[in-house]
Order: sequence, then structure tokens, then C-alpha cells
Amino acid sequence: MLPAVARGAVPVAGLRWWVLAVAAGWQASVRAVAAPWGAPFARRGLGARRPVGHSAGRRFGRHAQQCVQRTAAMPPANRGANCKISCYNGNSGFAVNAAAANAHVGRLIWKESLIMELRELSIDRIHRAFSPAKEIQNPELFVGRKEEIRKGMAALMTKGGFLAILGLRGVGKSSIAYQIKLIAEGNDRLPKLLDLARFLPRKRFNYIVHYIRCDNFVRDIPTLLKRILFGDENNPSLFSLTKAGERQALEFKKVLEAQIGGNIIAAQASVKGSEEIRYAPYISDDLIGQFRQVLGMVTKDNWQKRSGLLILIDEFDIVENKRGFGSLIKACSSDFVKFGIVGVGTSISELISDHDSVGRQANIIHVPLMPEHELVHILKRAEHIVGRAITFDEAAQLEIARRSEGFPYFTHLMGKETMLLAFHRRNSLVTLADVQALFTTIVQGNLPTIYEDLYHRAVGNSTQKEILLKILADELQDEIYTKPAYALARELGIKNPTQAMRDLERDGIIIRVRDRYYRFSDPVFKVYARLRNWKE
Repeated sequence: MLPAVARGAVPVAGLRWWVLAVAAGWQASVRAVAAPWGAPFARRGLGARRPVGHSAGRRFGRHAQQCVQRTAAMPPANRGANCKISCYNGNSGFAVNAAAANAHVGRLIWKESLIMELRELSIDRIHRAFSPAKEIQNPELFVGRKEEIRKGMAALMTKGGFLAILGLRGVGKSSIAYQIKLIAEGNDRLPKLLDLARFLPRKRFNYIVHYIRCDNFVRDIPTLLKRILFGDENNPSLFSLTKAGERQALEFKKVLEAQIGGNIIAAQASVKGSEEIRYAPYISDDLIGQFRQVLGMVTKDNWQKRSGLLILIDEFDIVENKRGFGSLIKACSSDFVKFGIVGVGTSISELISDHDSVGRQANIIHVPLMPEHELVHILKRAEHIVGRAITFDEAAQLEIARRSEGFPYFTHLMGKETMLLAFHRRNSLVTLADVQALFTTIVQGNLPTIYEDLYHRAVGNSTQKEILLKILADELQDEIYTKPAYALARELGIKNPTQAMRDLERDGIIIRVRDRYYRFSDPVFKVYARLRNWKE
């Protein structure tokens, strides 16, 4: 004789509720109700009219699991009423308690749902959710910085003008600049996400944006103009925006050849190469005049259909000789043409020596360290990207945010590594213990990062350089006064701290601000050097 539940004598309303729940995707409700029932049934199988052993309970579990899978495949109209569980232990029948059956099925649904989520999660989604080594380009992944984005939108509304995005290295300036670029080109996704759509013009922005990233080949303003005019792998030639582009390009090449002293590559070609070795110490009036002429042609051919031309220059602080840039901006800016720079600094005077030329035109966006609640939101956004298949508990979130010290780089790095750890272990939750274990790996130098390589390059085999580096990294102020640092270094056995400082400065680790004051070239490395254990 079949069990009562198989004949339909026992009500199955509760069982139907569980099946409908999983069909509708109510995973949170299922987990909350089913979780407390896991242990009892794992110990003694299911309650029944006669004792049921573990093997019978496991067989019932397999039947219940198959029932859930079959029900999920049924048309919605047939679900529930057709779900009957038949269990037979091979020797004699037994009737299953309905409440126990419902609870056990709920537990199975919760477990199967969790396993399915982890199986469906692709590892590349974790890599997309975090970006420790590159600026954020997708507006959906951008977090916080609402006020900075609003100021950038206001700068785009200003005719002419000059935009400067300033801050410490590693605080996310390039990510902000890239989002402003997208907004200028007409992408309104981020303003909507940040509730800033009301600050957009009625017809949206429609700028032509030249986003230029400086590197070691851009050593002065003439070579920067060359990058702007002839393009690179990320930007077309500025001449391509004019009707007489080819003829104008040939004329401008002659001017640049005389100014720079090198051969000018063809338009649309990459400017990265060995020909960019020599550079002029100044920018001539003739060069400015030719550049203004090109901008005038671009304006004439595009002003009726575009909001303007935005020339946005990232990593501007890398340029060695910036002489004449302020005069260039003042001479070439117009209601249609706008310039912007992104660089490491606390004031515009640190980046532009002749800044008085652009002082009244400047729209300056200072990017501070990121507050902890925005760092936590980076982790929450990552959870959303992976479909919440893996989440961070609250303690883990707060620990990552605290350890990041305001730098989103560390949040992206630790968030990514701990989520990958959970993925490999098939865990759905990142805990405080996971974060602490990763942090131990970092401070011991066992996690390959650009900063671990930089640490080895900075200290080499010199104990004295490592001691001085640790002393400087422990200073909380951005600008470090050397007198107390040298005194402490001598107490710790460094005979000549001045020479060790010169070595760190020569290697680009430390930058001299003024007499007896230095700062780290990369404040993110300062945090890393403070956390990193001593070399063996």
C-alpha cells in the first residue's frame, strides 16, 4: 500500500507553496523559513508513523528533489496540484508527515537554488565587478562621487572655460574624468543613477571629446599638441573633423617639424615611438597660431550640430615641461572649444606654472579620499553584478572599507580577491575571516600586485632604505617634514638617512615638494608600505 501522501490523503498545500515560491524566485523567503529545519532531518531522516532510518530519509530526499525539478519544468497552470511525492523504502510503505515533508522540500529548494546560483556564476563576472588597475568606464559600475560629477556637468554648461580635476593618486580621478567624457558625449545613464538628470540640458550634451592620456612620450606642450592633432590608438586625428583636413595636416607638420626637430608621423597613426626623443623648451607664437587655425576650422564645420569640442588631458602631471600651457588655453579657448586636465595635485598652480592666464576661467574639481560608506557601496554594487550569488557580510564590508583608508584601489583589490576565494571554495558568503586571511597574505607580500613589485624595487637589499621607507610611510600627513624622520632614522641605526632619501627620490618613490618637505609620488603605495611586513 502506498503512503498516504502519495494517495493525496495528506494535504499538500504547504508543499505547493514551496514549489510556487521557487517558481516565482522568492529565494529570500525560502531561505528564511527553511534554514532552521536543516539539522534535524540530517540527523534522523523524516518523521513517520514508524521509525525511519537515515537511508530512508535520504531516499525521500532524492524523491523530493526530483519532484521539485519536475514541478519547475511544468507549465505554471499545472504546478502545485500535480505535485505528489511517492516514497517507498523497498520493503514496506510508510506515510510521511506533511509538515516534515514541506520543511524538507524547502531545505532542498534552498540548497538547490544556492548551488544553481554558484554554478551559473561565471568567473569573468567577478572580474568585471571590480577594476583595481583601470578607470571605471561602465556607468553601471561607477559608485559615489555625486558632487564631483555634478560639478563636472556644471563645467560642461559653461561656455569656454577650463576644467581641472585634481587630487591624490589613486582616489579615482581618471574614473570621474571618463564619466564626464561620456556625459559630454550625450550618455545620461550615470546622471540618472545618481539622481542628477535634472542638471542636464534639455537636449542633452553633444560634445566632440578628445580624451588624451599622457605618457612618457609626451614631454612638453609641442609633443602634447602633436598627440592631440594627429591622434593615437584611442582618438582620431583632429584634422579628421575638418573638411580640409589633409591639406591642413601637411601644413601643420612643417611647423611641428621646425619646432620639435623630429619627423612627424602621418595622421591617424600612433604617436608612441622612438621618434619622440627631442623636445623644445617653449611653445612658439607660430605654433599657437597654427593650432588656433585648426580649432577654428573644426568649430566652423561642427558648431551647428555639436555642443562643443572638449579636449580632456589625463595624467597631465606626467608632462615634464608644461611651460606655455596656460597661455595656450587662454589663446585657444572659445565658446565652442573647452580644455580640461586631470592630474595629481592639490592646486592648479602645481600643474600649470602660468596659471594666472586661466585662473578666472577654471572650474576646479577637487577629488578627496573616498568616504567609507561609498567604499562599502562598491562592494554592494559588485554583489549586484554577480547576481548576489556571492555576498559580503556586514563585518567583511566594514573591514575592507576601513583597511582601504579612502583609496578605492584597495577596496577593488580586496573585494575582488575575497570574492574569487569564495568562488573557488563554492561559498556564497565572504566573511570577516576571509578578509583577515587575505590581509595577512597582502602584508606578507604573497599577493602579486604592482605595489609588491614597487616595494622590492624601492628597498632592494638595503635594510637602511627599508627602515627609512617605513618611517616615512608611518607619517599621516601627505607632506613629510624630514627633520623628525631623520632623527628617528638615526636612532634606529641609519648613519646617513639623507643618502637613503636621495636614493628613494632617484627611484621616483619620494618627491621633493620644497626644502625639507617630501611626499610619496603614489599615496596608495604609502599605505601599502605601511602595511607591508618587513622583508626577511
